[in-house]
Amino acid sequence: MFEVDSFVTTMRNDHKSKMATPQQRGQTVVWYAETKSVIATQRNYRRVYGSDAPDAKTIKLWFNKLLTTGSVLK
Repeated sequence: MFEVDSFVTTMRNDHKSKMATPQQRGQTVVWYAETKSVIATQRNYRRVYGSDAPDAKTIKLWFNKLLTTGSVLK
């Protein structure tokens, strides 16, 4: 039983840790710039990409990075 529970936990964590593509990061920043709302941005992300949205801290980090460097890449 422990192995199954461990596997399920691992699968959940793998799903959440999927990194956003540069296109997803860019679109996320556009949504945030348009709406000025983290919640609306997260809803758009989940609706379009069908996966867990980045947290508020990450969205704001990408937005500020774009403003300061002109890029959302690392």
